[in-house]
Amino acid sequence: MWLRVFGVDNNKYNPETKAFIAIAAGALTVILIAVVYLVLPGWRRVLSPLEPLTKEAREMKQQAVAETITGGDLAACDAYANLVIDGANYRIVCRNNIALNLAMQNLDPAYCQQLDGVLMNRLDCTEKVFNAVASNASEISACNSLQQNDLVDRCKNLFLIKEARRRGDPLVCSVITNEPNRTVCRDEAFLVEFGLNLKDFNCSLFSPDFEYDCNTVRHMLASVPLREASTCEDLKTISMRQVCFNAMYLTTVQ
Repeated sequence: MWLRVFGVDNNKYNPETKAFIAIAAGALTVILIAVVYLVLPGWRRVLSPLEPLTKEAREMKQQAVAETITGGDLAACDAYANLVIDGANYRIVCRNNIALNLAMQNLDPAYCQQLDGVLMNRLDCTEKVFNAVASNASEISACNSLQQNDLVDRCKNLFLIKEARRRGDPLVCSVITNEPNRTVCRDEAFLVEFGLNLKDFNCSLFSPDFEYDCNTVRHMLASVPLREASTCEDLKTISMRQVCFNAMYLTTVQ
């Protein structure tokens, strides 16, 4: 029987050979059974999904991750390399949160490069740091903390534009080397004087779009009856729209 199972013709061999083949076939069968017995459970463990975490276990593990994030040690996140909850690897979650916190605490965009770039975007992180520095800088030197040349230049230009508008002084803009940025800076500075002297301000001091809006606002204020404030929305520049709304409101109140 064993010979036929393994595709052997009984009639071709003498009794001794047949006995040897039968023994060999039996031994092979035993080995196969043993392999199946030992290996199959392992394959079942690999193929079967891990038992889902209970609510309590999940909350405990998430709390542990939260405490690690508070500690601020990126290397400590390695302890969660095999922790996956709702499809998210918590080593990555841990590192992302610590990197973002460090970037904002130190106002250093270099930490943004520690983000995975999928769950958290590196560029968004960099912009958050930039906005925090540029918005709160009381001295232009604060921009140097951004370290990256392009961010430092952007920050300094923005600082000068804000300073020119605060002081109403277009001379502040003279140190800006980039022509478009220098033009924006001058327009913002002239807006202060225009807001104080709507009737007599020389609109030609503005760049073309601002000059157009300047003349439009003056015509609107001179028209009888006075136009609706909603017409300010038709102006080309956002800054001039605000000046227009303010002027319309003050004129209406008076």
